[in-house]
Amino acid sequence: MLEVLYCFDENYNKQAFTSIYSLLEKSSEKLNVNIIHKSYNDNDFLPNKILEHDNLNTIRVFKFKNNEYMFPNIEGTHVSEATYYRIFLEDYLPDGIQSVVYLDADIICVNDPIKSLKKEIQNLRNTQYLIACKTEHLKTDNEELFERLNLKQNKYFNAGFMIIDLKKWKEFSIKEELLKKLDSEHKNLEFWDQDLLNIYFDGMFLDLNEKFNCVVDLAFYEYNNYLFTIEEIVVNKYFIHYAGSHKPWNINGILCNLSEIYQQNFRNLTEIDYHISHKMKRLSLYYLIKSIFNLSFFKTIYPISLLKLFLQSLLIKK
Repeated sequence: MLEVLYCFDENYNKQAFTSIYSLLEKSSEKLNVNIIHKSYNDNDFLPNKILEHDNLNTIRVFKFKNNEYMFPNIEGTHVSEATYYRIFLEDYLPDGIQSVVYLDADIICVNDPIKSLKKEIQNLRNTQYLIACKTEHLKTDNEELFERLNLKQNKYFNAGFMIIDLKKWKEFSIKEELLKKLDSEHKNLEFWDQDLLNIYFDGMFLDLNEKFNCVVDLAFYEYNNYLFTIEEIVVNKYFIHYAGSHKPWNINGILCNLSEIYQQNFRNLTEIDYHISHKMKRLSLYYLIKSIFNLSFFKTIYPISLLKLFLQSLLIKK
């Protein structure tokens, strides 16, 4: 049975639940879902639509306990220390699990991935590699990145979606090796544990097709006047990964039509029309006013509901 893993904290609960729900909805088989979380309430942590889903076999939630480590480059960024939690996955996942699929909380499943995932898991087992990921950069297109991390090989992967051979991971003591690298390379980690993982593996990974990790930058699509429709984006893809500064739950991201891939799953899970969150409320208000004047606001699916929920969200104190 397929094992999946998420690592997040309370700031990403809604996003992660939406991601999990999308995967359960599209899956053709039952899944085991594992969560490493900074803190959680046993009584009301998970939505019933996840707990009672027909495709959920087991869900395991582990409270992160490796608190003696300092995780670099977190303060003042949009990520939390939870991005580093997967380093410790062997301390939490039950014995007997040979392979696990890791997903970032900002990934949405758009088509049934099970058959292809099983094939890639088997492919990984038949190689010397420990992980399978999608190449994000080549040395020829980003020499600064490779110099900063002192990478010898020509590939740098996106760590938002990973297939991990946990059996090999344990055999090669990867946790201990990554912690050594964390101690020696912490000043060079601009993209957090993704940089750390790339420093350690340095091109030694099995390449995955883009359909497993289709990175969508909403700012790019906005700038290019939404050249692509949702249908064009999701065709033949399994997972959509919302990278970049425009997230589908921020108002500047919501105004992009491709945010509907995320918002529709959130809608189905919660019966709330929009998930709205703010980096800075003043900036969100600026984007809202701008969108009303240029009429893009009225191209959203539920503009009246969006306005109402947006105003309510401004009143919420964090």
